[in-house]
Amino acid sequence: LYIGFLFISLRSFTPKNATKWAIAFSIFALQFLSQWFWPELQGYTGWLLYGFLLGRVLGIHHPPVLFSQPLDNKRVILGWIALLVFVLCFSPQPFIFEGEGMGLGEP
Repeated sequence: LYIGFLFISLRSFTPKNATKWAIAFSIFALQFLSQWFWPELQGYTGWLLYGFLLGRVLGIHHPPVLFSQPLDNKRVILGWIALLVFVLCFSPQPFIFEGEGMGLGEP
């Protein structure tokens, strides 16, 4: 069932069905083997929704731009800074705070 979900999510990745199946099986095998060797790893099922939306609704190909010109140095530096901020702020699994004294629950 999960491999079929991966195949559906890879709709806009490539036009060839054989390539989609190969990528879906590869992703499944990679996830299965990582869980086999490192059972303490935990994933976040919320990424399935984002993967589905990206693959089925948005797609991965960018439309062509109207005016193609090289970026100046300021914009290249700004792009690298934006990428660095994303990498530093990215969390593969959301933080979950439980317990008392954290502003949650009854006073």
